[in-house]
Amino acid sequence: CKNRLDIHTILEATLEIREFLLKSSQIEIVRDYNHEIPWVCVDPAQMQQVFLNLIINAEHALQNTGRNRRLIISTFFDKGQVNISFRDNGPGISPDTINSIFNPFFTTKEPGEGTGLGLSLSHSIVAIHNGEIKVESEFGTGSCFTIVLPVDAPV
Repeated sequence: CKNRLDIHTILEATLEIREFLLKSSQIEIVRDYNHEIPWVCVDPAQMQQVFLNLIINAEHALQNTGRNRRLIISTFFDKGQVNISFRDNGPGISPDTINSIFNPFFTTKEPGEGTGLGLSLSHSIVAIHNGEIKVESEFGTGSCFTIVLPVDAPV
């Protein structure tokens, strides 16, 4: 492994890219980081792309909610793996579409708003890192995407 990195550094760099848009959209970012987690072997540019996709999707989901908009980003260590979760309090994902969200070109966005490739690409990138990306959603309450990465992925 040539790129053992602190995942928080990549998260913060990604949030910095979206900082203005997050603030102008009145989205509160809550950082719930466990700084005791080990560094991971990742390609920083690829992992930043995954984080950016998840943040942008959360922004989109939170656009038309009538409540205070919040995105909680958490890191924790569980069963020898680093977990990074992105939990929003948006409308959630409908049960009839949740099983399709990682499929290429699947989108719930209006034409011109998205290609349907963000989650598919993110899924592929995480898989290359020997990890997985999971989603939990309660329709009407919000969604949580969790990236699970081994500490020693062969990247």
